[in-house]
Amino acid sequence: MYKKLLENGYMVAIQDIRGRYESEGHYVVASQRREDGNDTLDWLASQPWSNQKVGTAGCSYLGETQLVMAATKHPNHTTATAIPMSVASGYHVPGRAWQSFSGGVFELAQTAGWFASNGSQVFYEPPPHIDRAKWFRTPAAQLFQIAPTVDFSAYLKLLPTLPTATLLDRAKTPPSEYKQWATNAPDGEFFRNKDLAKAHDPFNVPALFLTTGMTMARQ
Repeated sequence: MYKKLLENGYMVAIQDIRGRYESEGHYVVASQRREDGNDTLDWLASQPWSNQKVGTAGCSYLGETQLVMAATKHPNHTTATAIPMSVASGYHVPGRAWQSFSGGVFELAQTAGWFASNGSQVFYEPPPHIDRAKWFRTPAAQLFQIAPTVDFSAYLKLLPTLPTATLLDRAKTPPSEYKQWATNAPDGEFFRNKDLAKAHDPFNVPALFLTTGMTMARQ
């Protein structure tokens, strides 16, 4: 998709979420996405090559961040478009917070699985003071890991065990916010303070929603 955009005269910018990969800061799930998104839109719109119309695209968590950012009605975003793909359920209503609760019931496999595979707050960086464009093309870069390895076999064995809140600690996964998500009430202060889409958020950015379907057949 990005290659086609470049071929058609678009400029493409890719931003890491705060605290992940090569972005500075500390990674906290669903935090400060509106502020960071608006800062990025401001910067893109101010560039000499920009026509001040900034569209966005991304899948899953990146689709969710687009919707949260769109609620700010940034003028350079509302004149363009958002393309959220397979959007994660990043919203808050009583009894439903992100994808961790359904009707007030904690969704263990979904939440623990996501935090085990994607919620790490530990990320590795390439060697400092190097030409990164060149380094990423070297054989050493092919062996580079961006986050600690997770032993998913150990995690799966512990999935049916109690207590739920310590599951990932016992599976020795990287540090994350999992325990807070598992122990806070879905309509409590912890989730209310998260940067999730709320019922009163406005949304007036032209958008194309894409998702995938699944067909199951019984033999």
